[in-house]
Amino acid sequence: AVLGDLTETVRITVSAAQQADPAPVVRRPTSIELSVPSAVMDYGSTQALSAELRGPAGADFSAQRSRIRLTSSNPSVVSVNGRRVQAVGVGSADITAAVAGLSERIRITVQAPVRSVTIEGGTRSLQVGGNTRLTARVLGPRELPLPDEVRWTSNATAVATVDANGVVSAVGPGTARIGAAAGGVAGEVTIEVAAASTGPDIPTRPQVEALINGFMTLLTDGDVDRVTALHGDADEEALEDLLSLMGQNGFAVSAQDVDPLVREGRTLVSTFRLRVSVRGSFGGSRNSDHGFRAVLTPSGGRWSVASVVMISED
Repeated sequence: AVLGDLTETVRITVSAAQQADPAPVVRRPTSIELSVPSAVMDYGSTQALSAELRGPAGADFSAQRSRIRLTSSNPSVVSVNGRRVQAVGVGSADITAAVAGLSERIRITVQAPVRSVTIEGGTRSLQVGGNTRLTARVLGPRELPLPDEVRWTSNATAVATVDANGVVSAVGPGTARIGAAAGGVAGEVTIEVAAASTGPDIPTRPQVEALINGFMTLLTDGDVDRVTALHGDADEEALEDLLSLMGQNGFAVSAQDVDPLVREGRTLVSTFRLRVSVRGSFGGSRNSDHGFRAVLTPSGGRWSVASVVMISED
């Protein structure tokens, strides 16, 4: 600056601006690590599933783990519940883990090793021309029922044959072993076939209905002793309920849905529904609809009702 003969020099120093802090480095996950203890599961079993986020060294993504979404491509084979998978069917399913545009997939295969095959139901004694139906119970690990297809066989088709549904038909006198196999495991039962008796002809459906109507007459006539005898040692509570209705005001019965006869040894069996109704003292009504099983036996050259029992309908 100049003022007359006076001068002054002013030094101005400009320092560099203070450098700003660098922007924080954002570390993002780059992959998902998905694993299970075993990619092959037994039907009915469960196992834990691990899904972890991975990225740059030293990065911690544990807080984001809960955001990972797990799904199954076939929930009817492998279902997902939280971080566990359960084998609910037989086959394969892909389990996918996904979050923030990342995904990973593993395949789980469910097998159903058969532990036992048990043949149930039906009768073990037939006459030539008769038939019975057997069922096979297939069990796997932890006694779980398996949906395996069963292959039926007979070791003596000249005595008894069996179809794909387990229906055994008596062909000739003798003994036959009926087998059921699934998953390399088999079970069997022995069927005894006797020669056909020379008893009365098989009754026609109208004749069966007539025999059942005879039973209904016992009900409407109030023949408690005969109804009790026909019921035998079956469910006493069901019998008492039936007897309590007999003789009440407006008591009426009608047979419905009479099924075709099925031969069981020397007897014939038919099932039907019995509709029972009574009128109440105040003009109302009470209706009861139950299933019954009628067993017919040959006697004196004709068929007669040997027992009529109420069927349990649990």
